[in-house]
Amino acid sequence: MNRPRLIAFEVTRRCRFNCRHCRANAGTAGSEEELSTEQCKRILSSIAKFNKCVIILTGGEPTERDDVYELIRHGRAVFCHNLILLTRL
Repeated sequence: MNRPRLIAFEVTRRCRFNCRHCRANAGTAGSEEELSTEQCKRILSSIAKFNKCVIILTGGEPTERDDVYELIRHGRAVFCHNLILLTRL
């Protein structure tokens, strides 16, 4: 089985920008469907157990999450620093 070398994990759809070119369908309002901190951590840990690939935290705008730095710390711990934050800021 070929395992992915890179996974993009959309951690939010929130974004204060309204870029025409953005395919994320982002908006300024939060969503009830947004995953909790613990759910995101479990997903990151599960991916890391499956494959130590490069993980990209993306969205909308990931820095709109209050817990983004907690997710980065957790992701870096389980992925051995193969974590990238894509942000417009």
